[in-house]
Amino acid sequence: IMGMMSYYTAYLIISHVGVSKDIQVSILAHFAHNTTILKMYNVLICLNIFGTSIVYFQLIVMQISGLFGYKDEIPYIVAIVLTFLIIVVRYYNCSE
Repeated sequence: IMGMMSYYTAYLIISHVGVSKDIQVSILAHFAHNTTILKMYNVLICLNIFGTSIVYFQLIVMQISGLFGYKDEIPYIVAIVLTFLIIVVRYYNCSE
């Protein structure tokens, strides 16, 4: 499902290049300004991001466990470090 949503998002962006200023306007234009579809699309994207985040968190923990051997505190340390990095990125507006 995540792959299909990513493909469809890329399709919408490419099909509306130069016409729309952002993805929200592209979706609204593509679906005849139906805000219900936009809300459903946003919920699906949110669920996909949540699922992807869990998978990548597990991947990071597995890689660190492979380097240092498995310890019970590794997932907690990774969660703290990632939370700290998110705060730093948001504080310095690195995401814009």
